[in-house]
Amino acid sequence: MPRVKNQDARREALRTAMRRAIAERGPAGVRLRDVAREAGMSPQSVLYYYPDIDALVEESIANVHARYADERRSVAEGLEGSEDQLRAVIEAGFPEGEDDEHLLVLYQSVGAVRASLALQTSTRAMTERQVDLYQRILEVGEARGEFALTGDARTIASNLVALEDAYGGYIVERAGVVGHSEAIERVLAYARLATGAALARLNGGS
Repeated sequence: MPRVKNQDARREALRTAMRRAIAERGPAGVRLRDVAREAGMSPQSVLYYYPDIDALVEESIANVHARYADERRSVAEGLEGSEDQLRAVIEAGFPEGEDDEHLLVLYQSVGAVRASLALQTSTRAMTERQVDLYQRILEVGEARGEFALTGDARTIASNLVALEDAYGGYIVERAGVVGHSEAIERVLAYARLATGAALARLNGGS
């Protein structure tokens, strides 16, 4: 049993190292020796656990997909009001800087997703979980009288996720189109129109 736990720990260390490498360089820029050095292993040890480095890339990205969806759900579950939940989940959807590893991996890994059926499945599952989360917040908010939805909750939820994907991509690509705070405000602006709620930024935003 200890051997199994040790192997699990080493695999998690490799996934962590791979996530950092992808966040910094994107999947195409990842080198085996960089991942090995970050994990404190030799390249040969990495290949012992993952003979196919592409499998480590896929597993690491899929792991981020699952964690990202879990973290956003936790953000919502920690709040009572539907307005607070909606605002907080929107704000949690954007990378704040170069240290925001999980979100950087999500946006850096678009090319890898296109080339992998497994990651396409993982991405769809993550997207559906996000849409489901928004839909629940919207429906509960409407039932409580906090929201006056201007359309179908599912459609509004899907639009929120699509806007996040677009603006998040601009931030990571550093295209100068929109920054972190402005991206959040633009998504909140749509949410205000769709829900009739004020959805003011906490502390005025940054």
